[in-house]
Amino acid sequence: MFLTVEMVKYNKGGMQMKKYYVLIIDLVKSRSLNEKERFIVQKKLDIAINCVNKLMEENIASLLSFSAGDSVQGLFNTLISAYDAYHIIKSSVHPYEIRAGIGYGQINAMMIENIEFIDSNKYDGQAYHKAREAIEVSKKFHDNLVIKVNDKFDEMINPIIEDSNIVSMTSLRMTIYSLINMIDPLIDKRHHLSSDYFDMITPLILEMVNYYRENSRVAYDNKSINEKLNIEQVSLLLIEYYFAYKNNQDNSIISTATRTLLVALTGSREQNVNSMIKISKMDDLRSRIVSKRKILKYLYEEV
Repeated sequence: MFLTVEMVKYNKGGMQMKKYYVLIIDLVKSRSLNEKERFIVQKKLDIAINCVNKLMEENIASLLSFSAGDSVQGLFNTLISAYDAYHIIKSSVHPYEIRAGIGYGQINAMMIENIEFIDSNKYDGQAYHKAREAIEVSKKFHDNLVIKVNDKFDEMINPIIEDSNIVSMTSLRMTIYSLINMIDPLIDKRHHLSSDYFDMITPLILEMVNYYRENSRVAYDNKSINEKLNIEQVSLLLIEYYFAYKNNQDNSIISTATRTLLVALTGSREQNVNSMIKISKMDDLRSRIVSKRKILKYLYEEV
């Protein structure tokens, strides 16, 4: 769904604009990246943007897009869709890090009335100003996500909205956690992912899996797990997972099918994968995301 003049509401006092949620994301320390690293992370961001635009299409008012080589922004109808988009992009770009701000408010009514933009970068207004304020706060205090929607509620939710600052996890364990969150994203209609989604994320999964294999020093039965996978191997594993996942909708926070797929992707033993999940409390972290989504809906949906 894209912005059109029909989305403008009128009342006796004149034109009244519907309010929107704007998500702005910046890459952390992007200027320190070399050309190869910038290419890799921009490729990751491009795939992540397409994934979000596909998954959230019902609640996207204007497609996510690059506003610069290392910045992304989009316009959403709901706070939850913006929050979910943040998590998908965060997992997609690992081992690189992002900071994000979500702002709420009106956007420039004259621009909507006179120009039909698909690219979110072309719009302006209160929601964008608040999102930029939020991301500046996130940079200042080294927070990964800041919300500026309602001062009363923001004060309560911002200290707990993101767990990154209190989570101590090695880069390899964070790779496993990112894989889980890409393979089984915690979104509305979680069990209704299409095969197209898994086709889209295949390059991202390949990148993360080979990063894990390259950097892992674990070997079992005298066979190293450092051997890289190729795109065809990952694609086949994801296809198999998709049908297993679709036919057996396991409501576990990290399903058996997901754990089995991680074993196949990483070359690790089942015990090792389950141990990493347990030690790093990945079940708990994902449960917290589920709870925070419920809190956000309860607090903000009627704002």
